[in-house]
Amino acid sequence: EFYHAGLDHYFRTADAGEASGIDNGAAGAGWVRTGDDFRAYSAATASGGAVPVCRFYGSVSPGPNSHFYTASQEECAGLKALQQSTPDSEKRWNYEGLAFAVALPSTAGCPAGSTSIYRLYNNGFARGADSNHRYTSLQSEYQRLQSVGWGGESIVMCSTSSSSTTSSLSPPTNVTVVNANSQTVGGNAFSSSTQLTVSWAAPTNYTVDHYVISASETVGNSSLSFSATATDTSTTLTGLKSGTSYSVVASACGDAACTEAGSAAAVTGTTSEEYWQLQGSDHTTSGLTKTVSDGNVLFSATRFGPEAGGSTASRIQLYYKSSSSHGPSIAVTSQATNAAISSSYLSFTSFGTTYGLVTPPTPSTLVSEAGGVHAVPLKSGAVRLFFDPLGSDNKSRIMYLDSQDGFVGRDFNNGSATNCSNATDYSDGGGCAPTVIIGVDGDIIRANSKISNARQFKVGFPALTDWRWDQAVGTFMIFTTDSITGCSTYGMNHAYANWDGTNWVVQYDSNGCPKLFKSAQAAFPMHLGGARYKLYYSDPSITTGKPSASMPFLGPKKLIYADGTSSGSVSSVDFEDWESQTQARNVVFLWPDGNQLNDQAEGHIDDYHFLAPTGSLDLQVMYLAITNGTETPFGAAAILLNP
Repeated sequence: EFYHAGLDHYFRTADAGEASGIDNGAAGAGWVRTGDDFRAYSAATASGGAVPVCRFYGSVSPGPNSHFYTASQEECAGLKALQQSTPDSEKRWNYEGLAFAVALPSTAGCPAGSTSIYRLYNNGFARGADSNHRYTSLQSEYQRLQSVGWGGESIVMCSTSSSSTTSSLSPPTNVTVVNANSQTVGGNAFSSSTQLTVSWAAPTNYTVDHYVISASETVGNSSLSFSATATDTSTTLTGLKSGTSYSVVASACGDAACTEAGSAAAVTGTTSEEYWQLQGSDHTTSGLTKTVSDGNVLFSATRFGPEAGGSTASRIQLYYKSSSSHGPSIAVTSQATNAAISSSYLSFTSFGTTYGLVTPPTPSTLVSEAGGVHAVPLKSGAVRLFFDPLGSDNKSRIMYLDSQDGFVGRDFNNGSATNCSNATDYSDGGGCAPTVIIGVDGDIIRANSKISNARQFKVGFPALTDWRWDQAVGTFMIFTTDSITGCSTYGMNHAYANWDGTNWVVQYDSNGCPKLFKSAQAAFPMHLGGARYKLYYSDPSITTGKPSASMPFLGPKKLIYADGTSSGSVSSVDFEDWESQTQARNVVFLWPDGNQLNDQAEGHIDDYHFLAPTGSLDLQVMYLAITNGTETPFGAAAILLNP
């Protein structure tokens, strides 16, 4: 594989002569080898079920000035046919022949012993730039490029088994795996929740070209691959899952293609659980710092980038139910977000009931009591306010309004008023007439079988790729359904809906039941880059520490992960892409003085929203409602100590 920084293009070749020519400048200056090579059969001598790979080239003009490979015979035939019907004066892919041969992945991925080859697209056509595809054997690179705007196209090839084609060289020795960034807070010792450091000693009987480090985790059965230079004797594995055991194999490659390598025996390492520290002082709720003076419950935070302009540019805006109003209120940070200035993401100034939604004195059909919200900035220049009001029939549905003030995101009334406050506003033809997107059983529009209430929801969209949602296919929504007879014995459950580009489609099992996260409350998904997310939720079935008081008690907080490349379309994070709840990890909470919250205190954390205020996972904040069990809940915040 070669890379050209000026073009931001990748290129692969199985032709040794072509590779040598590129090394010597035949394709122009600027092309360098990446070291991300993989083995394949020649197209003429393919065996073991391998299929030939078609190679296509655009053109320098009219373009695309790039190559494309496919092992799909249908895709190859389709591009050939398109070439015949497209004049050479227009952009098209031109067939160049069969380049090499590989095995095809099944729905379960590549067979054991082989290497998965991922394909990415730089979205050049949509950006008005030259199209380029990358084929990489490194899942870490597959995730990294998606985080900077490339489109992941899943596993498209399986490299030949290294175990059957790689010669036996001496492996690295003294391989160890240790936790990274260890720290102690209030007597609690922990380390990074996403990193492990691998060290080794180099073989002495040959010259190492580079190292490949693979890390396979036991929960989702996925693996990551990392590379290190010939002079390295350690590397830090990143992008791992918290509280997860990994089997790590270090291999020393004798050449750039790693046709000869020595692999050490696997060693194991386990990442730390996540540790979140509440902000303030002492070890009681009375010492906690309030994020906003009138905060109560139903917190939702929205990050605006610099492109928002005006009063919300590079700021965090908080939507919440205040202790003095009947409906969501709005607050915003007073300065641009800066990781070094905690007040830029922890301290908010409230607008009270001047903006937003208000419970109408007289109910409308859809809105008799304003509920919780999730405000999502749109690429089109507005803020979409999803909300779940209680209707006049005492049922909750999920609906939305778009802002009338662009990225200010405080005015959702298309009339002269700056808020939505009465039945006329919320009724058909009113300034705040909402669009229902998830209805309930029996509704005429957007009905969903077996669901009597749809509420307390959150939208999962690629916020690390862009703080604005482009409304592309692949977004999902998780929402509370309460109990469903015949589908779950638990009183609190979450259903799942996918955005198909036009509608939100609730996912159902073959038995007619909605696909559910069972015994889950207040679930919140957080984007990790690419098609990867983590999901926090409370498990109310665990009642350890539950007091007799009537204040809400939701049990401990749990954490699971999803990877959209695991099943189905890579462009969508499907319900099946999530780990089983039986594999959920614990989340640890500390008081400001470092003492760990007991079961009762943790069970009183509710209505939380997780956010990366700067757009980097190096800083993660949790906005939450909390009570000691007898006081009125209020808004506080916690910081992830060990990202």
